[in-house]
Amino acid sequence: MKLVPWVLGSEPETVPVTLGDVVVDELTEASIDQFLAGGRAVQAELCKVPLAARLAVLNQLGDIWRARTIDGELREVRSELLQATGYSEANIDLEMSLVPQALDQESLAENIDVSLPGGRGSTERFVPLGRAGEVRHLPAGPVLIIASGNSIVPAVIPTALSLALGNCTIVKPSMANHRTLQEVFEPLRGLAYHDQAANLMAQSLAVAYFAHDSPRLHHLLGRGDLGAVNYWGGEPGRSEVMARAMSNPHHPRSLSHGPLTGFAIISQEGSDDRAARGLAENMVLYEQQLCSSPTLGAFIGTRDEAVVLARKMASHLQEIGAKHPTVQSDDLGFIRASSLRIMELCGSTLLRSSDVNNPWSIAVTQGESSLDEALTSFPGYGPHVRRRFMEMVVVRDIASAVDVLTGLPKMKAFQGVDKVQTVGLSLSEHQHAEAKEALLATGAYRLVPLDDMFRRDPAEPYDGSPLASLFAYALYHRARGP
Repeated sequence: MKLVPWVLGSEPETVPVTLGDVVVDELTEASIDQFLAGGRAVQAELCKVPLAARLAVLNQLGDIWRARTIDGELREVRSELLQATGYSEANIDLEMSLVPQALDQESLAENIDVSLPGGRGSTERFVPLGRAGEVRHLPAGPVLIIASGNSIVPAVIPTALSLALGNCTIVKPSMANHRTLQEVFEPLRGLAYHDQAANLMAQSLAVAYFAHDSPRLHHLLGRGDLGAVNYWGGEPGRSEVMARAMSNPHHPRSLSHGPLTGFAIISQEGSDDRAARGLAENMVLYEQQLCSSPTLGAFIGTRDEAVVLARKMASHLQEIGAKHPTVQSDDLGFIRASSLRIMELCGSTLLRSSDVNNPWSIAVTQGESSLDEALTSFPGYGPHVRRRFMEMVVVRDIASAVDVLTGLPKMKAFQGVDKVQTVGLSLSEHQHAEAKEALLATGAYRLVPLDDMFRRDPAEPYDGSPLASLFAYALYHRARGP
């Protein structure tokens, strides 16, 4: 396997690096500096192109991707994603179907409207701001985006926003989604011949992989002429990237998106079949590896009522999981079975599947999680291998549910996870209002219906920050007063 950088124009100078059975052609320091130097000039030209034209190009990329998927042109890309991620075929098909939504021009425009004071108009002209001023937003780049590997869509969204806002953009994908991300933006090469916006956007983009300890990546982060760095991933990479970016003499702004997880809060009043099915679907989708995936829950009610909900979930997990078959090694199967047995000995009620291609399990525990007890004996049953598993902790009220949520980052079972990003709620109307207030102090970023935790609205901030604001800076103007 060979990973080659995507850069429009003349062939850039590269250095071959061997990583196991993969050969990576890394951009040289000279190529990086040349691209960034030319990028600032291209940014100035791209700013002269109407935002609507830039968004139309991105929307066209989405349309092309959809057509190529239907025509079967992306079968090889699909196969590579299947092998690299370990997700089911149905999951990969869902992932690929979401790419056009990530490139939708109206969704991107709405995101810009709510992210930037002055909205989309401020990207093209000065618009009124406050009592006497006006504001214009300009590209903050060149931008470096270091993408995570568990999904392609979170890599497409910041890349699209960065290009829409006129930035020269270098994207370092993961090894898993490198080819896929290049294929998303490859049509820019053809569009560039007859569309000015596409031509400038193509010149502004490089998709290139670097080894984690690459001297070329260190040069890019520590000395490259960057205006912004956007990192997606966990430790130790996050701290290393942020430290190098902070030492860069060009002082780029930075925003990191660390490993987060999802949490479910359900009451007896909200424990209907829709809640059970919704929770089951979100457990199977992406094998609980998204920041929004529910991995722990609190049930407000009695233990017997929680077990009734668990049985409904089990039925749906059996049905949905069968449509998303997965592969579990014998070693992982042993760790899973042993960990569940320890939880059972600690008093949890366990429901589990015997199907090795659909290894779901549910634990119902009174008052306090018993998952850490299992991790003490089997530390290998961590969050990245603990898939299709849910522990429902039975509590008496909203306040107790919030206590379980805030305790999650301190648990051995969630080592490496920063905190809860998404809270999925299925409560009565009164309880929902109470929970919304009680969750304000938890640091959670999203409160959403339980049955569609994975779905994002176009106007949503990302982990508490409007993502578009990273890729643009505001130029404020106030004329002399009377």
